[in-house]
Amino acid sequence: MSARDGALLACGLGAIFGQPGTSITMRKIGSIVTAVAAAGVLLAACSSPNAASPSKTTIGSVNSSVSVSGYQTGNQAADAKAAIATARTVIDGGSGATIPQRTALIVDGDAFTPLVTSLDQKLPVFSTLTIRPTTVLFDPPQACVIRAGGSPCAMVVFDIYAGAGKAFASRNVEVVKTDGVWKITAPSYCALLQLAGAVCPPGTTSLPSTTTAK
Repeated sequence: MSARDGALLACGLGAIFGQPGTSITMRKIGSIVTAVAAAGVLLAACSSPNAASPSKTTIGSVNSSVSVSGYQTGNQAADAKAAIATARTVIDGGSGATIPQRTALIVDGDAFTPLVTSLDQKLPVFSTLTIRPTTVLFDPPQACVIRAGGSPCAMVVFDIYAGAGKAFASRNVEVVKTDGVWKITAPSYCALLQLAGAVCPPGTTSLPSTTTAK
């Protein structure tokens, strides 16, 4: 997680959920819907209006509202579609995917199964959240090894909505193509779950110390 993301989370979540270390599951579920709806406003106030963004090229065959840029994978439009589909399946409550279907698209996804199951049961609001992708940025192979543990890889950027209201702006996940399937890396999925105050499974908060390009 970048320093900017850390600052946003500390500012926004601190205002929403109280002091650091407070367990979300100790809160009344009914208050979470209101908190999530207010999160977009709070994060907007916390973030800088002059944040830099990469140059982008809109590819209509992907989606008129999604920009794709970065390293040329050979079939960038198809890879972008697949990366977005993975993000939607795992994160978007409207995808209708089961927990096994979702964790199958996360690197080391089995480690997340108990946590995701618990969150779905205790915080049902999160199963109603939807995402709207805005950007897919592909990294060159060596950067992918460092950022995602393999190659090819990309960052999928999206806004998170609670109903019609934007709850979180410009969240992102790293996705990497593993055995022909685009999957979300464990550390970037962990960062999303931490928005809910979750404690991620051991070994999922960072990449293994030795990784090689595939």
